[in-house]
Amino acid sequence: MAETYKQEGGQFHLWVHHTKLDEAGKPVLDKKGNPIREEEQRLSETLDPSDPNRERIIYHSSTEVGVAYCQLPDRLHVFTHGIAEGMRKWVEVHNSHSPHKASLKIFDQRTSVDVLNRAIRDSEFFASLIR
Repeated sequence: MAETYKQEGGQFHLWVHHTKLDEAGKPVLDKKGNPIREEEQRLSETLDPSDPNRERIIYHSSTEVGVAYCQLPDRLHVFTHGIAEGMRKWVEVHNSHSPHKASLKIFDQRTSVDVLNRAIRDSEFFASLIR
């Protein structure tokens, strides 16, 4: 499963991309050998796994997205990303018990969605944004 953000209506919306699976649970590949992705869907939660029609959509949408990271001696470690308000709380809880203190980079609506998506996938690119 891959994640990307879309930007519309003054919000960043988290979307997930599922890999299409065959009956044996293995990825279905295209002619070039790449996994075929199912339709994009907003992040969702199944309420009852035995009934696929009972699904509640969780809109992970926010005007700002936060990326939590830690500068280690040998590398930059990206922990996670999410709604800025929730990520501020995450960093506070994490830093209360961990010796590797997290920092937070906030992306607002002035940020291109292409930059945000590259930042959550490419730690070297992300590092270039915070230095």
